[in-house]
Amino acid sequence: MMAYDATTGTQLWDVAGLDGNSVPSPTVHGSMLLVGARLPEFAEEGSAGTQSNCCINLSKMVEGKPEFLWRAEKVTSDYASPVVCGDCDYYISKACILYCLDVNSGKAH
Repeated sequence: MMAYDATTGTQLWDVAGLDGNSVPSPTVHGSMLLVGARLPEFAEEGSAGTQSNCCINLSKMVEGKPEFLWRAEKVTSDYASPVVCGDCDYYISKACILYCLDVNSGKAH
């Protein structure tokens, strides 16, 4: 994932390690960017694809990259973007499993 200055086109930062097919669009919630991704085609449960469902703090940079607030465990978001309502962050898998996480901590409800 990369961020660019809309005026100059200059790259501001990039984040590696968001594996998987990122069909869902990231969702902005205040200074947080919630990223949903599906498992790569032949990945096993618990692989890097599930770690790509995460929350990035856009207001704090660490060594020129935004800070990861949390990475979800056992959560996939195959085609739908994450949805935030109050303090809840929702992801839905292609098997129609709805995951509800605390938007601030990433802990499952």
